[in-house]
Amino acid sequence: MRLVLEEAQEEKEQKQQQGQECPQDTSQKTLGQKLGYFWDYHKWKVIVPAVVLIVLFSVITSYREETRDLTLYIAMMNAHMDSPEDVDFPQVYAADRQIDTQALPIRIDTSLYHPRPEDGKTDEATVASVQKYRALLTSGRADVTITTSWVVDAYECDGCYKNLEEVLPCELYQSLTDSDKLYYATNETGKQIPVGIYMDQTNSLKAFYREEKPIITISAFSKRTDASIDFITWLLAH
Repeated sequence: MRLVLEEAQEEKEQKQQQGQECPQDTSQKTLGQKLGYFWDYHKWKVIVPAVVLIVLFSVITSYREETRDLTLYIAMMNAHMDSPEDVDFPQVYAADRQIDTQALPIRIDTSLYHPRPEDGKTDEATVASVQKYRALLTSGRADVTITTSWVVDAYECDGCYKNLEEVLPCELYQSLTDSDKLYYATNETGKQIPVGIYMDQTNSLKAFYREEKPIITISAFSKRTDASIDFITWLLAH
């Protein structure tokens, strides 16, 4: 935008220096010549407002999309896949539950990455991914996270996940306890609490986590806890 305005100003100054600001008689010109004359002398009056409108439309559209009501927001961190299209279980879940995803979409982000602590990666892409994920958590945008153990450990020390003993139905929690499927992490008070569920038995996720057991958590800031629990219950059976 700044570049467009600067170019417009430069061209205006050049025309002033050349004495071209005086209007020309266009009565004897052809339509093509008239259009060419109009474009030469008035193009920035067209281009600048058009650019402003395009930018405003893009900002408003992005804001509306980001603040739109959802069924669920799923974050997949450290997943291995050739393409995001390989992840089809949200569509299967929506079909099974008869969810109208046009009215209430299910969002899934497969671009997130968090390195192992011993890797010590601090490149720009890694830092951006970590910052994006933390923002998704603390804003309440992300509801469930499917990831690896070191990610859960890194974020639960700041209290980023719900205590599953407090939110899961008693029968489901007891079943997960009996089958040793709960993952415990240390929270901000230094206490070990159940914040994750091992999902290595889940066919829908096996292909994306080959070297580490996938773990699913519910964000401590999520406003869609019931929907998150319903999704986890469905995923455990698939």
